[in-house]
Amino acid sequence: MKMNDIKQLVERFRQSPLIKETRYEDISAFNFTRKAFNRAEWNDLTTRARGMFIDTERNWIVCRGYDKFFQVDERPETKKDHLRKTLKFPVKAYVKENGFLGLISFDANTRSLRFATKARLDGQYVDMLKESFYRHCGDPGWVITTLKNLNATLLMEVIEPEKDPHIIQYSKPNLIVLDLIRNDLRFDQLQYEILVSFTNKVGLPVKKVHRTYTTWEELEHDINEWETESYRLCGEPVEGFVLEDSTGFMVKVKTGYYKLWKWRRSMIGRVVNGKYEKGTDPFGDWMYDLNQINPFDGTEDIIQFRLVYEYFFGGM
Repeated sequence: MKMNDIKQLVERFRQSPLIKETRYEDISAFNFTRKAFNRAEWNDLTTRARGMFIDTERNWIVCRGYDKFFQVDERPETKKDHLRKTLKFPVKAYVKENGFLGLISFDANTRSLRFATKARLDGQYVDMLKESFYRHCGDPGWVITTLKNLNATLLMEVIEPEKDPHIIQYSKPNLIVLDLIRNDLRFDQLQYEILVSFTNKVGLPVKKVHRTYTTWEELEHDINEWETESYRLCGEPVEGFVLEDSTGFMVKVKTGYYKLWKWRRSMIGRVVNGKYEKGTDPFGDWMYDLNQINPFDGTEDIIQFRLVYEYFFGGM
């Protein structure tokens, strides 16, 4: 990791109107802006500026997340016809859980752990990550040693169904290890076998391999099945799957169930703001009628709405 290369990257980040910098003394957190996300302005810089924490005095990456990667059919390079030609098999499909991303790295100044989200070193989500880590991890000391020796960041899926509900319902909190990524300019994740060994040592669950595919035809069949609204994994809804080919290229697939209820969750805001058109969707119409009786305040939980709706009306 050359310091001059990192210095140049910081300068390019700061020159881009599509990248936001949040400073914490010597450390800067870089993330793409809402404008970049809404307009899908993705390039070499905006895809890298996602949970990139750099000590700008020493020109050193101290913590980092994934480079931005996309859904099937979201970008030209993730269209199915393109993936058919470019994916290098075997391809592993990992179950994608529905929480928020937490990052943990070694802090050389305090000789302890540094906790972060995709964009911050402080705030309620960082506090949730820290609390969840010490509640679930069986050997924090080994985590410190590992992250220090590997100069790596530990990526976690933080599931807090009471404090931070999403689309998929969970019965209890959990903390799932996603990856170990070296703190380098180049995206460099450690092998899954190393990840499994690490998680066994520290007593944390690791992301699940759903299946390993050897041909495009097998994979395409399952992608098409996942994208249906009725798809369930072992009888339960899931957010989706992350596909990783033999070169490390990653693409994600969201299930039809997840996409449907994410879309319906957006209706809450439209109902609150008076922008929902009745007749758009049965669930939306039901919420519209409820809001007429007892106006929403915008903090409603889509999971609780869904449970009541499915209890009375069933199905989708």
